[in-house]
Amino acid sequence: MATKKKDVESIHYLSPLQQGLLFHAVSDRSADPYFVQTAFLLEGRLDPDAFERAWQALAERHPILRTGFVWEGVARPVQVVRPRVTIPLARHDLSGLAAGEREEALAALMAEDRRAGFDLLKAPLMRLTLVRIAEDAYCFVNSHHHLLLDGWSFALLLREALLVYRALARGTIPELPRARPYRDYLAWVQAQDEGAAERFFREALAGFGAPTPVPMEAGPGPAAARGDAPPFAEQALSFSRAETEALAACARRLRVTLNTLVQGAWALLLARHGGEADVVFGATVSGRPPELPGAEAIVGVLINTLPVRVRVDEHEPLAAWLSRLQDRNSELRQHEWAPLSQVQRWSEVPGGRSLFDTLVVFDSYPEEDVAGGQSDVRDVRDVRDVRVRPLPRPGAREGDATLTAGRNNYPLSLIVEPSSELRLILCYERRRLAHDAAASLLGQLRALLEAMAARPHARLAELPLVSGAERRRLLEGGNATAADIPAACVHELFEAHAAARPDAPAVVCEETALTYRELDRRTNQLARRLRALGVRPEDRVALCIERSAEMVVALLGALKAGAAYVPLDPKFPRERLRAVVEDSGARVVITQERWAGAFDEPGPALLFLDRDGAALNALPDGPLGAAARPENLAYLIYTSGSTGRPKGVAVEHRHLANYVRGVLTRLPLPEGGGMALVSTVAADLGHTSLFGALCSGRALHVLSEERIFDPDATAEAMSRHGVDGLKIVPSHLAALLEAAHPERVLPTRCLVLGGEASSWALVDRIRALAPECNVVNHYGPTETTVGSLTYPVDAAADRSAATVPIGRPLPNTQAYVLGRNMDPVPVGVPGELYLGGAGVTRGYHARPELTAERFVPDPFGGSPGGRLYRTGDQARYRPGGAIEFLGRTTAERFVPDPFGGTPGGRLYRTGDRARVRADGAIEFLGRTDHQIKLRGHRVELGEIEAHLREQPEVREAVVVARDDGKAKRLVAYVVGRDAAALETAALLERLAQRLPARPPRRAGRDRGAPARAARGARGGRRGAGRRRGHAARGLRGGEGRGAPRRGGAPRASGAAPPRLHGPERDRAAARAAAHRERQDRPRRAARARARRRAGGRRLRRAAQRRGGGARAGLGRGPGKGPGRRARQLLRPRRRLHPEPPGHRARQQARPQAQPEAPARPPHGGGAGPRRPAAARRRGGRRGAAARPGAAAGAPAALVRAAAPVVPHPAPARERRVQHDRGGARRGGPGRRAPEGEPRRARPAPRAAAHHVRHDRRRAGAGHRP
Repeated sequence: MATKKKDVESIHYLSPLQQGLLFHAVSDRSADPYFVQTAFLLEGRLDPDAFERAWQALAERHPILRTGFVWEGVARPVQVVRPRVTIPLARHDLSGLAAGEREEALAALMAEDRRAGFDLLKAPLMRLTLVRIAEDAYCFVNSHHHLLLDGWSFALLLREALLVYRALARGTIPELPRARPYRDYLAWVQAQDEGAAERFFREALAGFGAPTPVPMEAGPGPAAARGDAPPFAEQALSFSRAETEALAACARRLRVTLNTLVQGAWALLLARHGGEADVVFGATVSGRPPELPGAEAIVGVLINTLPVRVRVDEHEPLAAWLSRLQDRNSELRQHEWAPLSQVQRWSEVPGGRSLFDTLVVFDSYPEEDVAGGQSDVRDVRDVRDVRVRPLPRPGAREGDATLTAGRNNYPLSLIVEPSSELRLILCYERRRLAHDAAASLLGQLRALLEAMAARPHARLAELPLVSGAERRRLLEGGNATAADIPAACVHELFEAHAAARPDAPAVVCEETALTYRELDRRTNQLARRLRALGVRPEDRVALCIERSAEMVVALLGALKAGAAYVPLDPKFPRERLRAVVEDSGARVVITQERWAGAFDEPGPALLFLDRDGAALNALPDGPLGAAARPENLAYLIYTSGSTGRPKGVAVEHRHLANYVRGVLTRLPLPEGGGMALVSTVAADLGHTSLFGALCSGRALHVLSEERIFDPDATAEAMSRHGVDGLKIVPSHLAALLEAAHPERVLPTRCLVLGGEASSWALVDRIRALAPECNVVNHYGPTETTVGSLTYPVDAAADRSAATVPIGRPLPNTQAYVLGRNMDPVPVGVPGELYLGGAGVTRGYHARPELTAERFVPDPFGGSPGGRLYRTGDQARYRPGGAIEFLGRTTAERFVPDPFGGTPGGRLYRTGDRARVRADGAIEFLGRTDHQIKLRGHRVELGEIEAHLREQPEVREAVVVARDDGKAKRLVAYVVGRDAAALETAALLERLAQRLPARPPRRAGRDRGAPARAARGARGGRRGAGRRRGHAARGLRGGEGRGAPRRGGAPRASGAAPPRLHGPERDRAAARAAAHRERQDRPRRAARARARRRAGGRRLRRAAQRRGGGARAGLGRGPGKGPGRRARQLLRPRRRLHPEPPGHRARQQARPQAQPEAPARPPHGGGAGPRRPAAARRRGGRRGAAARPGAAAGAPAALVRAAAPVVPHPAPARERRVQHDRGGARRGGPGRRAPEGEPRRARPAPRAAAHHVRHDRRRAGAGHRP
C-alpha cells in the first residue's frame, strides 16, 4: 500500500474495542453486524446544500471521521487519519410516487446501501443519503461503521450537525468549542494499571468456568434455516409512562439506578432458566471516565463490554440484593477500560469458549452537550424550521419480529432505551432462539420488573416469572384432563371382557394359548386356593414365575383372591428375592418347583403351579364373590433404593384402572388384535401391554425369555402373530432392530416407547421400516402408576428438542413443571416435574418417613388434600403445551398438593428435569439425582455402592454409568482394604448374587450389577454418607485406571448435557493418578534430559557467536536449562550478523497478519484481542526507533508521513527492560516518553530461547517498560 506523505495526518494503533470490531468485520464481510444504518424524518424547509456543508464541517472537526484501517502488511492493525476527506451525500427525490411505491423504493435504497458496505481501508467510513419524500419532508439516512462511533458519540455528532446546519442556514459562522481528540482517550487507556485490573477480574470471576446458557435456546426453525434470510431478529416491549415512572420510583426508593434494576431482572431470568445460582452476562459501559476531563465530548469508540457476575439467592431481599449489584457495578466502573479479550484470559473459562453469551446494553446519551444544549437526539425537535424524528430500524417482518443483520455477535442481547416510556429490545440469533421464545422472554422480563416495582421489599423467590393470566394458562391449560372413569378393580375389567368374548384369544405364549374363558376359569381356581390359604384384601402374594402364560394366570388369580401381587424375577439373586418377600410381608409365594430353593423355611406358604397343577384343576372354576374394592392394594412393585434397601411402591386398583382406561384412549389400536409383552413383570413397564390387552378384550402375546433377546426370533414371532401393539424400551428395540428383517420386529399399528429417553434417530429408523406404524412416547414413574404422559410422534412433530418430548398428561392426571418455590415456570424454562391426579399411589410400603419425604401437597388441584409426586426430573414446557424431559434433580418425592382440593391429594416429585413446549407437550431433560435408567430399569447407584461396601475387602466404592456409544453399562470403582487381596472377578460374582443381573449374552441383558470393577484410590464422602458434589469429568476404564480424565461425562442418549454431579465422581482417583505418575516418571525424565542437552547446545552456539567460549552464569543451575540472562543473549541481533540466505524472500512470501479472534465486541464497541500470534513473532529491524507517529511494522510510506503515536497498552508480560549485547539497560526504551514524544521501538522478549527464529520477530513500538 503506497501512500504519500501528504495523504496521512497521523497513524495510531487501534483501541482494544476497535480491534474486536475489526476482527468481526474482516471475518465475515457478507454479514457485518457493525454496519450501522440510522434513519430520520426531517420535516420542514430543509436547505440540502447547507445540510451537506454541515456534515463536511464535522469531518474537518473530528479526525475519527477521516479514518481508515490497515491490517494487511503490518505487524498490528493501525488506523490512519487522512488530512482531508469528503463525506458523500446522495440525493434522491421520491416525492412523486404513491405512498406504497415510495416506501418500497426507500426500502430498496436502504437495502442497496447496506449491501454496498464499506471498504475499511478507505476513509471516510460514513456516507449520507437524503431522500425527498414530500414537498417539505425528507428521509435522512446516516450509514457508518461502528469502528468510528459508539452510540454516545453518534448522538454528539448528530447534535453538532444540526447546530452547524442551523448556523449555516442562517448565514452565520457556527461556533463550537474545541473538540478533544480520540487519541487522548487512547493515551489515557495506556496509562491505566493493568495489574490492578487483573487482580480485580481474577477475584470477581474466580470459580466461574462455563458461560451461562442462553435461555430457551432451541434448534433453528424452517425460516431460520434459509441461507438468504437475515441472521438476527428483534422484538420490542414498551412500558407506558406510568409504568416507567413506577420503575424509576422503585429504583430511587432502593437507591439504585434503572440500569441496575434491569440488570437484576435479567440476572434472575438467566438464573431461573438455567437452574443456576451463579450467572454471568455482559454489560456495556460508556467508557468515559470522570478522571479524563472532557471525556464526555470525545467522538469515537469508547464504549466497552465487561462481564457482570451475579449470585442469586432466592431467599435474599430484593433491596439488599440490588444494593450489592449496584456496588459491584461501581467497582466494575473502575476498570471499564479493560479489554474483554484480556478479561477472558484472566477468567477460568476454557479457551475457545465465550465468557458469556448474553448481553445487556443500556443505551446512554450525554445529558449536556459541550455546545450548550441537550445532546440526546431524540429531544431535538426544531432546528431552523426543521423537525427531526427517528424512524424505526429497517427490516422484513415475521409476525411481531423484525429481521435484521444484528447489532453485535452475541446470540442474545437486551437493548434498553431509557426515556419517558422505557423500551426493551430483544435482539436474538434466529438459529438459536425462536420468535415465540423471544416473545416469552420479554413477557417474563416484564413480569419481573412489574413485580419489583410493586413489591420492592419482597424476597427474590416472591418475584414471579409469569403474570397471573399466564400462570392460570400453565396450570389449567394442559391439565384440563378430567374424565369420567369409574373406579373399578382391574380383574373386574378382565371378567367383563371374558363374559363378552369368551372364545377370543387371551394369552399366547409359544405353543400355549388360552382363551378368555379358559383364563377366567383357571384364575378362579387359583383364587379359591389362595383364599383357602387365608389370603384376604391387602394381603400380599409374591409371584416368582418365569415369563409364560402361567405368570398371567398367577397374577390375575392373586387379584381375584383380593390380594395384591408382588412380582419377582426368578433370575434375581436369592438374597434380593428373600429381601423383597420379607419386606413385603407376603403371605403366599406362587412359584414353580425349580425356584423352590430361593425361599427360606419357615416362611410364607409356597404354592407351586406346576407341582400343584392337578389339585388346582380339581377346584371349582365358577365366579367368586367380590373381595377387593377399588381402594384396596392391587400390587406392590419394588424399585431400587439408594440406601441398598429396595422400596416397594403400593398401587391400588383404582390407580391401575384409571391408568389402563386412560392410556388406551391415547393408543391408536384396532378393536381385537393383540399386544406383545417383552419386559419383565418385576417392573411395571410391561403393565401397559399386560393390562392394556386383558382389560380391553385383546390378545396378550407373551414372548419367552429366550426369544426377547434374540432379534431374529423376536421378528419371527411378531410377524407370525401379526401383533398390533408393542411397548418396549428404546435401547432394547434398537438391539432387536439388528435382525435380518428389522421391519418384522415392529408392530403393525402402534409402537409405545418408554422407560428411557427416546431419540429422533430411532424414530426416523422406525418410520423408514414401518411407515404405517404409529409411534407414541410414554413417560411416568412407578410412583404414579406405570405412566403419566404420552406424546404421539407424528411426521409433523416439532424436533427442536434434543429428545422426543414426553407429551401431555393422561386423563385425570396433572403434570406441573415447577421452580424452586413450587411456582409454575414459563414455557421453555427448565423446572422440576411434579405429577398429580388419580395415578398418584399410596407411596412406599412400610416406609412412612420416605413417603412423607417424597410426596408433597398439591397446591394447584381442585381437590383439597391432593398430593403431588415430585419426580426429581427436570423438564420444561414446550411451545404448545407439551413437556420436554431435561434430566434429573435431587428431590424429595411425595409432597402434599398445594393447589388441589381433593382430600389427601398429593404430588409426586419425579426428580426429572423437564420443560413445557409451546405446543403444550412436556419435554424430558434428564434426571436430577443419583438414579439412572438402564435399559428401562431404574437403578439406584447408591444401592450398588452400599452392597459393595458390605464386602469385607472393600473400603470404598463408586459406581458410574458408562456409555460407549453402543450401550450403557455400570462400572464400579473400588478401594480395597488390602490391594493385594482385592480380586475384582470374585467381587463381581458375589455382587451378582445380590443384585438383579443376567449374563450379558446379548445386547441389553445385564442391567443391575456392574459389568466391570476397577481398583483405584480412596476418595472421600461428605457427611451422612452423601456423595461428593464435584464430579470427575469421566472415568477411564480398566483396572488401576480409575482417575478422572478431562472432557465430558457420558451422557444418556438424547438427554440434556448434565452438570457433572452425582454418579460421575472423582472418588478412587488419587491413588490411580499417583500410580500413573510413577509409571510416567522415566519418560518425563528422558524428555527433560533431552531438553537440557538441546538447551546446552543452543547456549554454546550463542556464546560462540557472541565472542567465543562458554560463558559462566548463563544457566540457572545444573539440569534447569537456560536462565533469563541466557535467553536475553540468545535473542538474535540483526546488527551482529547478516540475514540468512533467502530470508527476504521468506518474509515477503509469508501470509499477511490478520486480526486475532477476540472476545466478541459489544453493542457499540468490542473488547480487543491479543495481537495475532504471527504479528507477535514478526517486527521491524532491531534497534530502529519509531519515527513520529509510526507503528512498528507499518508500511514505509505510512511511516514517513506519520504524526506522533498514541501507543496501544502492552500486556504486562511484555513490559520488559531492553538490554544491549553486554546486558546494560538502555535509557531510551526503558523510560516513559513525554507527551507528544515518540517512543523507541524495541522487540518484546521471547518466552523461551528455543522459539526464536531470525524470520519471526516481534514488534514492540510504543510499549511501556
